[in-house]
Amino acid sequence: MLEKRKQNGIELAAWQIAAIFILSIACLIGITIPVSRQKRINCESSSYFTSNSDLPRPRHVRQGQCPADLPVCSTAPTPTGGTGSTVSIVTTSTAQPTTTTARNTLPPITKPPTVPPSTTSNPWINMTRPHNSIRLPTVARPISYDIHISCPQCWNATISTTDIQFSGRTTIEVSIITQTSSLIFHAKDLIIKSILINGTNPLNTINIPEFEMIYLNLTNTLLAGQRITLDITYDGRVNRYDQSGFYLEFFYTGINNEKFLGTNFEPTDARRVFPCWDEPGYKATYTLAIEHDENTLALSNTPTNTIITNNGISTTTFITTVPLSTFLLAWAIVPNDFGVASIMYDKTNISVWARKELIENNRISFTLTLIQTSLQFLTDYFNETDDDFLPTKIDFLAVPDFANNDATSNWGLLSFREDILSFDEKLNSAEMQQNVAKTIVEQLVQFWFGNSVTINWWNDIWLHKAMAAFISYKVLDAQFPSWNITQQIVVRDIVPALWHDSKPSSHPLSNNNITTNAEIINLFDSITYLKGASVLRMFENIVGADQFQGATQIYLQRNRFDIGNPSDFYTSLNWTFVQTTAEEYIKSWLEEPNYPLLSVHMDATNPSGTTITFRQSRYIGAIELDDSNLNRNFRWKINIYCTVGGIDNGTIASLTENANEPLVQLLLQTENDTVSIPGKQYAWIKCNKDFNGFYVTEYSVTNQEESQIWDNYEQLFVITETFSNEDKANLINDAFILGHIGTLLYQEALKVVLPLGQTKEQYLPWKAFIWHWHNLADVEEHSKYFRGFKIEFYFYSLYKSSRFELLCRMQDTDALLKASELYYLIDPSYFFNSSADTNVSPDYLTTVLQYHIQNTYNVEEWYYMYQNYTVNTVGTAQERLAMLAALSQSKDIWRLKLLLEDGLDFTNSLIETQDFISIMEFIAKNPVGRYIVWNFYRHNYEEFISRFGFNNRPFNALILILTKSFENEYYLTEVQEFIAKFPHPIGSNVQQLAREQTIMNFEWLLDEAEGLDEAISGGDKQKLNKKLIS
Repeated sequence: MLEKRKQNGIELAAWQIAAIFILSIACLIGITIPVSRQKRINCESSSYFTSNSDLPRPRHVRQGQCPADLPVCSTAPTPTGGTGSTVSIVTTSTAQPTTTTARNTLPPITKPPTVPPSTTSNPWINMTRPHNSIRLPTVARPISYDIHISCPQCWNATISTTDIQFSGRTTIEVSIITQTSSLIFHAKDLIIKSILINGTNPLNTINIPEFEMIYLNLTNTLLAGQRITLDITYDGRVNRYDQSGFYLEFFYTGINNEKFLGTNFEPTDARRVFPCWDEPGYKATYTLAIEHDENTLALSNTPTNTIITNNGISTTTFITTVPLSTFLLAWAIVPNDFGVASIMYDKTNISVWARKELIENNRISFTLTLIQTSLQFLTDYFNETDDDFLPTKIDFLAVPDFANNDATSNWGLLSFREDILSFDEKLNSAEMQQNVAKTIVEQLVQFWFGNSVTINWWNDIWLHKAMAAFISYKVLDAQFPSWNITQQIVVRDIVPALWHDSKPSSHPLSNNNITTNAEIINLFDSITYLKGASVLRMFENIVGADQFQGATQIYLQRNRFDIGNPSDFYTSLNWTFVQTTAEEYIKSWLEEPNYPLLSVHMDATNPSGTTITFRQSRYIGAIELDDSNLNRNFRWKINIYCTVGGIDNGTIASLTENANEPLVQLLLQTENDTVSIPGKQYAWIKCNKDFNGFYVTEYSVTNQEESQIWDNYEQLFVITETFSNEDKANLINDAFILGHIGTLLYQEALKVVLPLGQTKEQYLPWKAFIWHWHNLADVEEHSKYFRGFKIEFYFYSLYKSSRFELLCRMQDTDALLKASELYYLIDPSYFFNSSADTNVSPDYLTTVLQYHIQNTYNVEEWYYMYQNYTVNTVGTAQERLAMLAALSQSKDIWRLKLLLEDGLDFTNSLIETQDFISIMEFIAKNPVGRYIVWNFYRHNYEEFISRFGFNNRPFNALILILTKSFENEYYLTEVQEFIAKFPHPIGSNVQQLAREQTIMNFEWLLDEAEGLDEAISGGDKQKLNKKLIS
């Protein structure tokens, strides 16, 4: 006891010293930050602002206007990397990281290293490196592959599932392009047993591990035009750690633990299964033979040619494929009683393979019909005249545990997470229906963009992925016009993409300087899909929908089953701008990260007319982010469309006059430019017509205060014919982004939210607002301002599920009581077989489950749902995820820890791998659980790496979800120390994005959160609520 009191006394003294230290630092920060920011403003050197003294200065000077960044606090040495090489995380250290002790001072905002330091010896220290590039030399190219895969251990129950070996033999016909005495191809994690070139051994074989290549020094020189045969035998290992390469998974509880074997080679994992030229530009044909247990079925890109069974082992040989890139080859081995449902489209047999329970309960019918009608639309849209273009069969495979992707599109064999292919309109929401439909259609588009026509190198992957994302909107709009899904690209893609792309560590859509496999893998993220689709929409808006469609047809027909050059697409357009070419225009958006902040100033005080001045600068989401790696002189090519209207007499009626004036249009290629409109004086201006541009706009008007500008927008919102719903969503998005960095006061930003309660028909503005409100709530939930953050949003008899969910998120008492009331209407049998009537609309079911469990302290209800999750074998994966989302929102810490520990136990089958990642994401969104899961993630990181590997994209991105709400110096310190200790060889960019997000949150909470609180408090809050309810 005395020892404990002594320890307590020491701790008290330490805290007293810390308190004095905090006061000192607080004083220092109180002086330093204003001085620093005043220096930023005073160092403004833009000729545009200095020569226009009547223009309001932005509160935050943007990048390029000051000579250098001014630090908030003294800099500290950059932390060094972790101990050992990239694999040391998995193999050399098992110690758990210690819990970080929070500091009481603002940490130095340092940038940890993005590449772990190597402590391994240099293998080339005593010899010349035979090849020094991530790209293969262009001396040879494959023509055909003949691959034979055998895995007897896959069916041996006595073999550990973590140590299953397969054997392979690959024969490659190779065409020599230029004379050479060596060959280089890819191979990774393979044990090469023999290599023969035209039946002869090479002089020697050298492994180049940093590029995952094999170098062959040949006995004889090979001549250009010569064809040779390369015959290789080897062993490899079935991947049990993540769903890449040749992998093994089990069906979850209730399916007798049957095995599932499949492949996933995109982008660079084919080399882990067979030696190959593993670059997208090397297309070849494939003849595949697989040995498998006689009680299983083998599927591949093409139909079965022969099946020969001997001693319990079947050998299935498949028909030779069309020319494909290595990442498009695929196969799978499933139980012979696996469920299947089929439908015909023209000459193509479409089959969905899934658990029998899903087939028998009719959970696949929506998917089959969607695929059939989507193929018809795409055939027409791409003007596909070849009746034999599509394969004679297309298999859609519901993978039981597909944690690495939502889906992969391979010619003739597509793999999906089970929750994408299984759908029940009675149980799953309309939003879920749209999400699964869009994912499926995106993969179908890639039959043309990606499978038939393939890129030469990964820097152009954006075109195929973005085209799939963009055209899928057209496909679904034709089938489900009531969804209005083409409009939804504004809130589904553009709004989140603008947020994600506002960080210095974001990447360009097209990276012409790829030097590592990590950079390739990092291209498969939301920037490529969401921003890519947004840029294509912007591009289509300029050239017109017909021109855009025609260019896609030319591109596809010119490069059928070959390598495509994006220039073919750009140059096929009827481009009207004389100042620049189509290719120059779009490349300004492809080859630079981030996007512009467009400053628009209108001066209507001159009797001769109105002058509008435009200025562009780079938008970065926080002042304190390190943007020194960016090109300060870069200028985008911005196609500007603006609407002007009103007359400047101060009356409300005047805003509607001149509203039908011709659009103001300008191609801005320099920092600033001016447009003059003679003879008229306008009262307002709105740019980025219909939210077609990928940028943020701020407005100023001579002789108008900021409050008057946004008062005008508020009034114009009510006049529905003035602004489209896309325009309204654009203004809301601008208002919240500008409010986040302090360029616009929140009391002005919220003015465009006020009219939303006056109509039921403003889905896009509502969704834009709700997206940003959720984004702010992620931080506000952990601050003193959250109590005042609960605006009483009016909704029409709960007719909008998104509003209901937001009310519950804001802990609105009536909404939470309603959630529990609806919960008790659910038939208990639903949780066991998912076939009972829930008595709750599917649009509300997930929210009802989540917020009832969050706010009940009835342990039996929580356990009841958890038990049902583990035994429900006929439910869809979406239902299982809905249960996990609810279970993860409990306010009891011990329940959250139980979920995490059960998920971490990879030896049981209670929680699937893909669901475990989802659990960590769900708990991170739980205010009670975010620090629990963050500590859990850090302390078990080494075990996670051993389970998921470095190539698992959802796991690599997990740190972004876990840290999304981090908002203070303690979390920033922990994030920086974690990155320094565990620099990720693949996900280092994602780690930096997480760190930058924490800085953005921290800066916002310090500088802007109080302003938002003031804007929605007191009289302003009463006004806001009154407006929303009116």
